[in-house]
Amino acid sequence: MGIRDLIHKMPGKRKELSDYILENYSHIKEMVEKNPRYKDALVEAVDASFDKYSEHLGGLSSKLSGAGHLIGYSADAWFLATGDIVGALGGKFWNLIAQVPEKAYSLIYAVRTGNYLDSVQNILEGAISYLPGLTFVDQGLERIIQKRMVKESVKDFEKKVGIYKPWHVKLKEKLSGVYKGVMDRTENIFRPDYVPQPV
Repeated sequence: MGIRDLIHKMPGKRKELSDYILENYSHIKEMVEKNPRYKDALVEAVDASFDKYSEHLGGLSSKLSGAGHLIGYSADAWFLATGDIVGALGGKFWNLIAQVPEKAYSLIYAVRTGNYLDSVQNILEGAISYLPGLTFVDQGLERIIQKRMVKESVKDFEKKVGIYKPWHVKLKEKLSGVYKGVMDRTENIFRPDYVPQPV
């Protein structure tokens, strides 16, 4: 459990995942309350997501990463209290060593699941967190995976019940009342046969 989990805990179990979605996505909660069939669709989406990602949660690399974060937070506190950057970098070095197994495992996770951006995010956050005072930047692979489980469960549920919209369509709808002439991505691409339309 990281420092972020004290503020906003992410789900790590099947039941927690379902409860988290119902608590944080009001449109899904309303649909499930109105129609019990949607509860089955939610359970199917949660099960599929949890089965896909649960094997990547926990483990030794995650525990080492947590221990490394404790050392990193101690080094950050030392740096902020004393201004001793050399001592802080010594603590950050041990934090970095403890993060190596998790960062290496994130590559395995990426190959197995196809979520390469999650792996890149994890590695970049680890690199940035090496700077004194920035340990909090590295949320850890487990939290990234938990967020991915939520996103995929919501997406699968919305597809099952027929309300799914890609992000660029949602953005167009959100901005349509704010800006005039907002086009979605497919209408806003220049092609070789492009002819400007008069305004």
